[in-house]
Amino acid sequence: MIYDFQAVRENLFPASNGAIEDWEAFPWHRDRTNRVQAHKAHSSQAIAIDVFGTIKMSTDRDRIFDAIAARVS
Repeated sequence: MIYDFQAVRENLFPASNGAIEDWEAFPWHRDRTNRVQAHKAHSSQAIAIDVFGTIKMSTDRDRIFDAIAARVS
């Protein structure tokens, strides 16, 4: 199915977009009609991409994870 990912991109934090290497092959959450759901305002997949995708793309990711590890240890 061809899907216009513009609505998904607009729903994601811009810094996270680079974390998705292949928008067509990415394992998107889909509804019963096979439509991608990450364009919705309260998409849990979108928020996960926002958080972890932004960290993945950050040049400070090691410092971010070090800070998290320090807080939980």
